[in-house]
Amino acid sequence: MTETKEKIYGIIGYDSRGKQHVLNQQLSYEERKRIMDAIGRMEEALLALDYYYIVKGNFRELQEKLCCASDRQGFYRKLNRHLFNLLDSFYVYIKEYERFFKNTPLRDRFTSIKRNLYNKNLEYRMLYQLRNYSLHYRLPVDVEQEHAYLNPGRMLHSYGQWQKDFVQDLMTLQEDGQKIELLKLAQEGEGFFETMQYQFFTLMFEWVKNDINLVAEHLCVENGQIQPTVIVDRASNEIVRDIA
Repeated sequence: MTETKEKIYGIIGYDSRGKQHVLNQQLSYEERKRIMDAIGRMEEALLALDYYYIVKGNFRELQEKLCCASDRQGFYRKLNRHLFNLLDSFYVYIKEYERFFKNTPLRDRFTSIKRNLYNKNLEYRMLYQLRNYSLHYRLPVDVEQEHAYLNPGRMLHSYGQWQKDFVQDLMTLQEDGQKIELLKLAQEGEGFFETMQYQFFTLMFEWVKNDINLVAEHLCVENGQIQPTVIVDRASNEIVRDIA
């Protein structure tokens, strides 16, 4: 159905007994569009939050696999699966936030926060670079007894696949005779990831807080609980969009 600016909309809520309450008799096209746009931005914010929980879960599953490897049969294959899941979800998580801020006035601030986190955190550089590397090469994981490592020397054999700043990281680790223990990377990476999420989400909330306040003004609330609320076409009484 083609919408026109002449259409009149309303907002209806339903209490806990299912009784209908008209919250707004005449919602103009422009008002409806403002509410719909606000809901759209809020849904995008929730999608980014969903990716946070996915990455967090993958951090935990990788750590559990590395800590509780009592059954060694197939350990290497299962380890790689958990590591791939983490790397891919972490990459998508970052891309989702990039997409969210792309067309907002906060894009430059987000880019600055992201760059600062990348420059200051080896875990960020490691996870991001490993994901790109894993698209073309087998991950350089060594399993020794109860421990799994990434070998900087083996990684440097593929020198051309790494960004220059990360090559320097690998050279420093190799010169110090250090291997990258996967469990430590997962534990410290999760801690860094929480910092990243806090900074990303704080900025995102700054962008959507007015949307939240706008939508909240039109909700059906009973005893402090949000009840089902919808936008309807007043002429046909057809539901146009759920608000809550």
